[in-house]
Amino acid sequence: MLKFLNSVPSATAWTPDSGVTGHMGQPILEESDFFVCPPLEIGRIISAETTLSQTKKATSPSERIKMMGLGFVAMLVLLFCLWRTVNHLTIILSILTGFVVYCLTRFNHSCSYIGERGFVKYTVKGSRASRPKSVVFLFQEDMTLYVKKMRIHINSGYFHTLYYFTWKRGNRKQHEFTGRFNQYRKLESNHPLHFAHAVEAAWSHYLQGKLAYQLELGGYMEFPVKSSFKAIRLGAGFVEFVPRYGQPKRLLKEKIKAFKFGNGRLEFIPHDAKWVELFNKYTFRYEAIANAQLFMILLASLTDISITQHDLPQ
Repeated sequence: MLKFLNSVPSATAWTPDSGVTGHMGQPILEESDFFVCPPLEIGRIISAETTLSQTKKATSPSERIKMMGLGFVAMLVLLFCLWRTVNHLTIILSILTGFVVYCLTRFNHSCSYIGERGFVKYTVKGSRASRPKSVVFLFQEDMTLYVKKMRIHINSGYFHTLYYFTWKRGNRKQHEFTGRFNQYRKLESNHPLHFAHAVEAAWSHYLQGKLAYQLELGGYMEFPVKSSFKAIRLGAGFVEFVPRYGQPKRLLKEKIKAFKFGNGRLEFIPHDAKWVELFNKYTFRYEAIANAQLFMILLASLTDISITQHDLPQ
């Protein structure tokens, strides 16, 4: 469930409990200023981060105007040194530079919390006295998460990787994290992909508790897939493939030779499978498996067969 709130109650400082870390698992700095308390509805807090420190103050409008003027002058001088002239283009570029400086110096901060039952992100703009805005997403067990990472190449060269973390209820999108990153460069500590991964981990933990009840009642956990099969079931010592028509096909642990994961695909390899049968029936794209992170964890733990991993999603 996604909620957009125009405002929240007056800001109140929050202090993290012991054991609460940043979204990447790093310790929280003592000077961190969590300017709004998390809502009770997201449950116990697992991780939290803020861009605001206790010593940070809003830059006054007059100071921002001065900085804007300095940005204008600095760009104008730089362009004059490069082109040895002042014309309409240099004036326009210098004005744009000053405007960018003015925008970047605006008081604009956020803090976010990931709990056992969802997450919330608050933003405050203008000054500390402004009323923060928030977005709250609550986990629901009838939702499914699909994670897709797509490499983009231009002229046969790697450009960047797009990512999508999409929660759905049926065919309706409930929430999505999307963006891009370069897989050959270290991500910045504040890159939004870290937050998406942390929410995915919290979601997997939440859903595992719900699916444990399904395992106790029916003897398996079911994961929908977008393929010729409609679902994959995991049970103690077996994997079961549920076709869209016909009877499920069950592979017992002793009949499975190996699991392989590479190039975004997961392969189930029976001892007696032929290559054509394997390719047609037992290969699944990672992005097509609902709640794929939890699926991979339970696949290894319930069947007790190691997964050969070539390029697990970052």
